[in-house]
Amino acid sequence: MDVMRSVLGMVVLLTIAFLLSVNKKKISLRTVGAALVLQVVIGGIMLWLPPGRLGR
Repeated sequence: MDVMRSVLGMVVLLTIAFLLSVNKKKISLRTVGAALVLQVVIGGIMLWLPPGRLGR
């Protein structure tokens, strides 16, 4: 359930950013996708390492 809430939060924030954008055609989906992948990878690494799992 927490994962779904996190994904929904990211989708909502991206949708708001898209809707408030002045020039929607200039948005690079490749850059946005790469940033999301990088965020997930960094989060996964942080939770995989022992200091990141201290709260569990």
